[in-house]
Amino acid sequence: AMLFEFSTQEVVAAASARDLSLAEIEGLARLFCGSHSCRGKFLPDASAVPVALRNRMLEHCLSSGDDYKVKEAKHDLGPAQD
Repeated sequence: AMLFEFSTQEVVAAASARDLSLAEIEGLARLFCGSHSCRGKFLPDASAVPVALRNRMLEHCLSSGDDYKVKEAKHDLGPAQD
């Protein structure tokens, strides 16, 4: 819930500043995927995430084998882009 204290731009800037671990990619994907809210705070808009980072989150979710993650990632992160 602490991430909700930061703007989408701040989260994206921090995530883009260095190579992320798999656990960090997982957390970032969880933040940007899902049409629900967390404690009344709405999730940030994934369309504000640069294509390369969005693709990385999408690839991570698609490779997980978890049907829920795959469904949410396809819906919220969209198809991989160039």
